[in-house]
Amino acid sequence: MSNFSASRQEFGSTTIEHPTWTRWLVALGFPVIGAGLGVALVSIVGWILTLPWFPLQGMLGTFHELALPLRYSIGAALGLIMGIVFVLYALNDFLRVSVGNHEVSIASGFDDPITLPKADIEAVFYDQKHLVFLGEGGRELARPFCDLNREEVADAFLKYRFPWQDGDPYAEEYRRWVPGLEELPSGADALFTAREAALKESDDDEIAQLRTELLKVGLVVRDDGQKQFWRIIAPSKELPANVP
Repeated sequence: MSNFSASRQEFGSTTIEHPTWTRWLVALGFPVIGAGLGVALVSIVGWILTLPWFPLQGMLGTFHELALPLRYSIGAALGLIMGIVFVLYALNDFLRVSVGNHEVSIASGFDDPITLPKADIEAVFYDQKHLVFLGEGGRELARPFCDLNREEVADAFLKYRFPWQDGDPYAEEYRRWVPGLEELPSGADALFTAREAALKESDDDEIAQLRTELLKVGLVVRDDGQKQFWRIIAPSKELPANVP
């Protein structure tokens, strides 16, 4: 949805977010589509029962014996519920970025907003589909998922004289992780191994938590698919505003 974002000017700040109509489209469209799919699936249950290899034959047979209006109602209700689940999942990825003279505020989905003072930011740039904020010494402050219009985002940061970059200024310092690297801090190898498993399972919460744990031992991580790359910084116990 990178082509669908809206920029609005407020006193002393610029806010970039998805336009209201896209949020309404998602909020109303997914439940309607879900209900329609539920009804469509009900209509083919009889055909499915002719396939002896298909699982759940007993349950489907019992369902097929119900009155047709009841079957369609159940199918529509289940599809509607699934649609609402997809709505919540989709809206949780919607980002709002408000850039002002002295700070930037980032609000992602239903999470609490993150505020970063301009003075603490060394660089802002895109890393694939994430908007990355670096602090002193290249420490990662935040990396929310961001599918807003990239030109509008860049223009807002440049307008308020934030240190916008076309790419990661530390890109040349990254090395690929492989098990058993002797130069890694103690415990890092186990964290990388656990994070590799989380990447394979697309477990975003675990990926983000392990990124934070690696930052504590002095490592910044970036991903290329399921490959992990790292660079060294000073260890820290501070928790970044880290979003996968």
